[in-house]
Amino acid sequence: GDSVKVFFIGKNMEDLHFTTKIHGKDSGIELLKNAFENKIPVEGKVEKEIKGGFEVKLGNSRAFCPYSQMGYKNRLEPSEYIGRTVKFLISEFKNEGKNIIVSNRLLEENAEIAQLKSFSQKYSEGDIVSGTVKSIQSYGAFVELDGFQALLPVSEISRQRVEKIEDFIVPGQKIKAKIIRCEWNPAHLDRSKISLSLKELQEDPWDSVS
Repeated sequence: GDSVKVFFIGKNMEDLHFTTKIHGKDSGIELLKNAFENKIPVEGKVEKEIKGGFEVKLGNSRAFCPYSQMGYKNRLEPSEYIGRTVKFLISEFKNEGKNIIVSNRLLEENAEIAQLKSFSQKYSEGDIVSGTVKSIQSYGAFVELDGFQALLPVSEISRQRVEKIEDFIVPGQKIKAKIIRCEWNPAHLDRSKISLSLKELQEDPWDSVS
Protein backbone atom coordinates (compact mmCIF):
# COMPACT_ATOMS: atom_id res chain seq x y z
CA GLY A 1 0.00 0.00 0.00
CA ASP A 2 3.00 2.36 0.23
CA SER A 3 3.60 4.96 -2.47
CA VAL A 4 7.25 5.04 -3.56
CA LYS A 5 9.20 7.11 -6.06
CA VAL A 6 10.86 4.91 -8.72
CA PHE A 7 12.80 5.43 -11.95
CA PHE A 8 12.06 3.58 -15.19
CA ILE A 9 15.22 1.86 -16.46
CA GLY A 10 13.90 -0.14 -19.40
CA LYS A 11 11.92 -3.18 -20.39
CA ASN A 12 12.58 -6.80 -21.27
CA MET A 13 9.88 -8.28 -23.50
CA GLU A 14 6.64 -7.44 -21.66
CA ASP A 15 8.28 -6.74 -18.28
CA LEU A 16 8.88 -3.16 -17.20
CA HIS A 17 11.88 -2.53 -14.94
CA PHE A 18 12.06 0.16 -12.28
CA THR A 19 14.51 1.07 -9.52
CA THR A 20 14.78 3.44 -6.57
CA LYS A 21 18.55 3.71 -7.07
CA ILE A 22 21.32 1.95 -8.95
CA HIS A 23 23.61 -0.16 -6.77
CA GLY A 24 27.31 -0.58 -7.35
CA LYS A 25 26.95 -4.30 -8.07
CA ASP A 26 24.61 -3.78 -11.02
CA SER A 27 25.96 -0.50 -12.44
CA GLY A 28 27.09 -1.41 -15.96
CA ILE A 29 27.91 1.32 -18.48
CA GLU A 30 24.43 1.32 -20.00
CA LEU A 31 22.80 1.60 -16.60
CA LEU A 32 25.18 4.43 -15.63
CA LYS A 33 24.38 6.24 -18.86
CA ASN A 34 20.68 5.80 -18.15
CA ALA A 35 21.22 7.07 -14.61
CA PHE A 36 22.95 10.18 -15.98
CA GLU A 37 20.25 10.91 -18.55
CA ASN A 38 17.34 10.35 -16.14
CA LYS A 39 18.96 11.70 -12.94
CA ILE A 40 18.72 8.36 -11.13
CA PRO A 41 20.75 8.14 -7.88
CA VAL A 42 23.70 5.71 -7.92
CA GLU A 43 25.68 4.13 -5.11
CA GLY A 44 29.45 4.21 -5.24
CA LYS A 45 32.33 3.34 -2.93
CA VAL A 46 34.78 6.12 -2.17
CA GLU A 47 38.10 4.39 -2.91
CA LYS A 48 40.72 7.06 -2.22
CA GLU A 49 41.54 10.74 -2.13
CA ILE A 50 43.14 12.13 -5.31
CA LYS A 51 44.01 15.59 -6.58
CA GLY A 52 40.98 17.84 -6.27
CA GLY A 53 38.63 15.24 -4.81
CA PHE A 54 37.90 11.53 -4.59
CA GLU A 55 38.06 8.45 -6.78
CA VAL A 56 34.73 6.62 -6.62
CA LYS A 57 34.04 3.07 -7.82
CA LEU A 58 30.69 2.54 -9.55
CA GLY A 59 30.54 -1.18 -10.25
CA ASN A 60 33.44 -1.76 -12.67
CA SER A 61 33.71 1.94 -13.57
CA ARG A 62 35.69 4.74 -11.98
CA ALA A 63 34.28 8.17 -11.31
CA PHE A 64 35.57 11.44 -9.87
CA CYS A 65 33.86 13.46 -7.15
CA PRO A 66 35.29 16.96 -6.51
CA TYR A 67 35.78 18.03 -2.89
CA SER A 68 33.08 20.69 -3.34
CA GLN A 69 30.52 18.04 -4.35
CA MET A 70 31.03 15.69 -1.39
CA GLY A 71 28.65 16.43 1.49
CA TYR A 72 26.35 19.35 1.93
CA LYS A 73 25.38 20.61 5.39
CA ASN A 74 27.14 18.03 7.53
CA ARG A 75 30.40 17.88 5.61
CA LEU A 76 33.10 15.60 7.06
CA GLU A 77 36.87 15.69 6.82
CA PRO A 78 38.01 14.18 3.47
CA SER A 79 39.67 11.18 5.14
CA GLU A 80 36.38 10.21 6.80
CA TYR A 81 34.76 9.44 3.44
CA ILE A 82 37.35 6.87 2.36
CA GLY A 83 35.85 3.37 2.29
CA ARG A 84 32.28 4.57 2.57
CA THR A 85 29.45 3.71 0.19
CA VAL A 86 27.75 6.98 -0.74
CA LYS A 87 24.81 7.97 -2.94
CA PHE A 88 25.53 10.27 -5.90
CA LEU A 89 24.03 11.84 -8.99
CA ILE A 90 26.10 11.60 -12.16
CA SER A 91 26.73 15.19 -13.27
CA GLU A 92 28.93 14.34 -16.31
CA PHE A 93 29.15 11.22 -18.48
CA LYS A 94 31.64 11.46 -21.36
CA ASN A 95 33.71 9.25 -23.67
CA GLU A 96 31.35 6.27 -23.32
CA GLY A 97 31.73 6.24 -19.55
CA LYS A 98 35.50 6.73 -19.39
CA ASN A 99 35.03 10.18 -17.86
CA ILE A 100 32.38 10.24 -15.15
CA ILE A 101 31.90 13.00 -12.59
CA VAL A 102 29.54 12.47 -9.66
CA SER A 103 28.04 14.71 -6.97
CA ASN A 104 26.73 13.84 -3.54
CA ARG A 105 25.97 17.50 -2.77
CA LEU A 106 23.64 17.82 -5.76
CA LEU A 107 21.66 14.79 -4.60
CA GLU A 108 21.22 16.24 -1.11
CA GLU A 109 20.31 19.68 -2.46
CA ASN A 110 17.67 18.17 -4.76
CA ALA A 111 16.23 16.18 -1.85
CA GLU A 112 16.00 19.35 0.24
CA ILE A 113 14.33 21.29 -2.57
CA ALA A 114 11.79 18.47 -3.00
CA GLN A 115 11.11 18.48 0.74
CA LEU A 116 10.73 22.27 0.73
CA LYS A 117 8.25 22.04 -2.15
CA SER A 118 6.26 19.46 -0.20
CA PHE A 119 6.14 21.68 2.90
CA SER A 120 5.21 24.81 0.92
CA GLN A 121 2.30 22.96 -0.70
CA LYS A 122 1.12 21.55 2.61
CA TYR A 123 1.27 24.63 4.85
CA SER A 124 -0.21 28.09 4.25
CA GLU A 125 -0.95 31.16 6.34
CA GLY A 126 -4.23 30.79 8.20
CA ASP A 127 -4.04 26.98 8.48
CA ILE A 128 -4.79 25.34 11.85
CA VAL A 129 -2.12 22.69 12.45
CA SER A 130 -1.15 20.13 15.08
CA GLY A 131 2.42 19.77 16.26
CA THR A 132 4.70 18.76 19.12
CA VAL A 133 6.68 21.21 21.25
CA LYS A 134 10.35 20.23 20.77
CA SER A 135 12.22 22.88 22.75
CA ILE A 136 11.73 26.13 24.64
CA GLN A 137 13.91 29.23 24.31
CA SER A 138 13.70 32.66 25.92
CA TYR A 139 12.03 34.07 22.78
CA GLY A 140 9.52 31.27 22.23
CA ALA A 141 9.20 27.58 21.43
CA PHE A 142 10.03 25.37 18.48
CA VAL A 143 7.20 23.13 17.33
CA GLU A 144 7.68 20.16 14.98
CA LEU A 145 5.21 19.90 12.11
CA ASP A 146 5.90 16.57 10.37
CA GLY A 147 9.65 17.22 10.36
CA PHE A 148 9.57 21.01 9.93
CA GLN A 149 10.61 23.18 12.88
CA ALA A 150 8.14 26.06 13.28
CA LEU A 151 8.55 28.95 15.72
CA LEU A 152 5.92 29.87 18.29
CA PRO A 153 7.03 33.34 19.48
CA VAL A 154 6.53 34.13 23.17
CA SER A 155 4.23 37.01 22.16
CA GLU A 156 1.89 34.51 20.43
CA ILE A 157 1.57 31.99 23.27
CA SER A 158 -1.26 33.60 25.22
CA ARG A 159 -3.41 36.69 25.54
CA GLN A 160 -2.27 36.74 29.15
CA ARG A 161 1.12 38.10 30.12
CA VAL A 162 3.72 35.34 29.74
CA GLU A 163 6.40 35.55 32.39
CA LYS A 164 7.49 31.91 32.11
CA ILE A 165 6.78 29.89 28.96
CA GLU A 166 6.78 26.59 30.87
CA ASP A 167 3.64 27.76 32.71
CA PHE A 168 1.78 27.50 29.39
CA ILE A 169 3.52 24.78 27.34
CA VAL A 170 6.23 22.16 27.94
CA PRO A 171 8.49 20.07 25.65
CA GLY A 172 6.71 16.97 24.35
CA GLN A 173 3.28 18.57 24.56
CA LYS A 174 1.02 18.27 21.51
CA ILE A 175 -0.66 21.54 20.58
CA LYS A 176 -2.93 23.06 17.96
CA ALA A 177 -1.90 26.43 16.57
CA LYS A 178 -2.61 28.80 13.71
CA ILE A 179 -0.01 29.59 11.05
CA ILE A 180 0.38 33.37 10.99
CA ARG A 181 3.39 33.62 8.68
CA CYS A 182 5.15 31.46 6.03
CA GLU A 183 8.46 32.52 4.51
CA TRP A 184 9.70 30.00 1.95
CA ASN A 185 13.28 30.25 0.67
CA PRO A 186 13.23 28.43 -2.71
CA ALA A 187 16.75 27.04 -2.29
CA HIS A 188 17.24 26.50 1.45
CA LEU A 189 14.95 24.59 3.78
CA ASP A 190 16.75 25.84 6.90
CA ARG A 191 16.20 29.47 5.83
CA SER A 192 12.47 28.96 5.43
CA LYS A 193 10.23 29.87 8.35
CA ILE A 194 6.79 29.16 9.72
CA SER A 195 5.48 31.26 12.62
CA LEU A 196 2.66 29.94 14.80
CA SER A 197 0.17 31.43 17.21
CA LEU A 198 -1.78 29.92 20.09
CA LYS A 199 -3.18 33.34 20.92
CA GLU A 200 -5.10 33.47 17.64
CA LEU A 201 -7.15 30.44 18.73
CA GLN A 202 -8.05 31.97 22.09
CA GLU A 203 -11.02 34.22 22.77
CA ASP A 204 -10.15 37.90 22.47
CA PRO A 205 -11.04 39.57 25.81
CA TRP A 206 -11.79 42.81 23.96
CA ASP A 207 -14.76 41.09 22.31
CA SER A 208 -16.56 41.00 25.68
CA VAL A 209 -15.13 44.14 27.29
CA SER A 210 -18.52 45.86 27.36
